[in-house]
Amino acid sequence: LSYPVNNGHYDYLPQINGTASDGGGYNVSGLKNVQVAIMDLTGSTTYYRLGTGWVNSASIVWNNVTGVNPWDTSGWGNIDSIFTDGRRYRIYVRGIDWAFNRQTSFTTADITYDKTRPVGSVTYPRDISVPSNQSYIRINYANPNVTITGNASDTDPGRIQKAVLR
Repeated sequence: LSYPVNNGHYDYLPQINGTASDGGGYNVSGLKNVQVAIMDLTGSTTYYRLGTGWVNSASIVWNNVTGVNPWDTSGWGNIDSIFTDGRRYRIYVRGIDWAFNRQTSFTTADITYDKTRPVGSVTYPRDISVPSNQSYIRINYANPNVTITGNASDTDPGRIQKAVLR
């Protein structure tokens, strides 16, 4: 599983991809196919993606992908629309060889889908376009450092990576 990465936050996820193999040497039959399962971790009920919809299932629901090494979900189209803002998902990947041996130790990545933009504000200096905030600003030329303060926030499960002042 190359993309997405474990513990990543995404606001756009058009495809899942990676590489797979069946080991080496003379005792391998070769890789037949790769399957991906997408589990919604947010709710109290376990939902898996199946084709174009979500199903409630006690066991993992697998979907075939395109290719084996490398592989991707391009055969599913742009998958960005299957994810919902503010939800966490676990992506499982397994390989199956020509002898129908299935990978039992799955490759996984937990991701957060976050399309909600964070908000920020400057608290000092105050907005001087408001008449009640207008006053003289005293500049200390001996100490040219200026303090600017503010706030930044994001709704759960989002996170602030950095705040930029422009």
